[in-house]
Amino acid sequence: MTIYKHHIDDEVIRTLFALIVICVYTMAGAMPVFPTFECEDLNNAGPRWTKWLGRFEVLLSAMDVRDTEPEKKIKIYLLLHYMGAECYDIYETLKNEEDDYSAVKTNMNDYFVPKYNSEFERYILTYERYIHTSQKEGDNLDQFCTRLKQLPVNCDFTEGTVENEVKTQMIHGCTSKSLRKKGLSKPMDLKILLDHGKSMELALSQSHAIEGGMTAEMSTRVLKQIGVKGGARHKYLLKK
Repeated sequence: MTIYKHHIDDEVIRTLFALIVICVYTMAGAMPVFPTFECEDLNNAGPRWTKWLGRFEVLLSAMDVRDTEPEKKIKIYLLLHYMGAECYDIYETLKNEEDDYSAVKTNMNDYFVPKYNSEFERYILTYERYIHTSQKEGDNLDQFCTRLKQLPVNCDFTEGTVENEVKTQMIHGCTSKSLRKKGLSKPMDLKILLDHGKSMELALSQSHAIEGGMTAEMSTRVLKQIGVKGGARHKYLLKK
């Protein structure tokens, strides 16, 4: 008796398995929930599309859809499914049957994301947005820093340049005079400046608590730390 052995490529097996999983999800109505892209308003579609596409690719990773050649087709099917009917209509006007996942992404990016002139963006950043960006009342330093890091997204800065730009604006725009003096006193990177600033914020908060008088909860916590327990703690508080 002759036994025939057929070799099946691992990538083919993974592709078949992925297709089976998607079919099962679909038939069971259990495809992962993910919002479609709202493309009616094209005025700010570029940044929204970039963010949506980034989140979609996180979903692909969670579904274990990899970047192998066979699975790129699956990526296209999932992208077309999740982008929604209105985006699919746009895709229909741009599509080429030979397009792979990267080409589909490029076509959609070209449609939604405007072409940026990085030199002009830097001009806008320097003379308009950065100069008028200061720490808002109620913002802590982490929130202020996050807001600053979101500004130069279209300027083609390197990571180190972004850090320096953010550090400079943090020194100029922070509400703490002490932190501004610290930042101007000697060279330091953004992380060190942030560490100094957060230490100052914590010290200021604790100072206000002490000057305003400790609450019963704070007093109890202090007594725990010095070892006064149970009924003795209650008597101690009454004496106070």
